[in-house]
Amino acid sequence: MVGQELTQHLQHMQKLLSTLMNSYKDYQSREKPVERQDISLSKHMIYVLAIIVIVIFSTYTVSAFIIEARKFIHYIAVVQILLSVGLYTVFVKKIDNSTSKEKKPQQEKKDSEIPIFELDQLRFRILQELAASPIPQNYISPFMISKMLQLVESGMCITIDECIANVKLEMNNKKHVEEIEIIQYLQIHSYH
Repeated sequence: MVGQELTQHLQHMQKLLSTLMNSYKDYQSREKPVERQDISLSKHMIYVLAIIVIVIFSTYTVSAFIIEARKFIHYIAVVQILLSVGLYTVFVKKIDNSTSKEKKPQQEKKDSEIPIFELDQLRFRILQELAASPIPQNYISPFMISKMLQLVESGMCITIDECIANVKLEMNNKKHVEEIEIIQYLQIHSYH
C-alpha cells in the first residue's frame, strides 16, 4: 500500500479501533452497576436520637436564660423534637427521591444500548478485519495508527514499512501498551 491507499487503510483502521474501544467501554460500563448506598434503619434511629438529644439540650440551655419560658419548656421541647424529626424525615425522602430519579435515566440508557450478543459479533468482525491488515499486530493500536496516519499525511512516510520504522520508538509508550493489552484481551475473551 502506498500513498492514498495507505491513508484510506489507516483511516479505516482508526475507525475500526475506535468502534472496538467504544464497544469495550460500553461493555465495561454494563459490568459495573452503580450501587446505591442505603442507610440502615439502625443508623436512622441513631441519627434521630442524636437530633432529639441535641434539641432537648439546646432547649433546656436556652430556657435557663429565659425565666418566662420555664413554665412551657416541656411543651416547647416536644414541639421542637417533632419538628426536627419531621424535617429529618422530609430531608431523607428528598434525598431518596433524587437518587431514584438519577437511576431512571441510567435504566433508560441501558434499554437503548446494543445487546451483548451484538456487541460480541461486532467485536469479532472488527478483530477479523484487524487481523487481515498488512500492519503487524503489535503495531495495531489506536495510538500507533493515529501516529502512522499523521506521518502519512505529513509526507514523512509513504509505505507501511517506512511508517513502522518511524514509529518503532513509540512501542514502549504506556498508552500503546495499554491499548495492545486491551486488544489482546478482546481477542481471547468474549463479552458473554
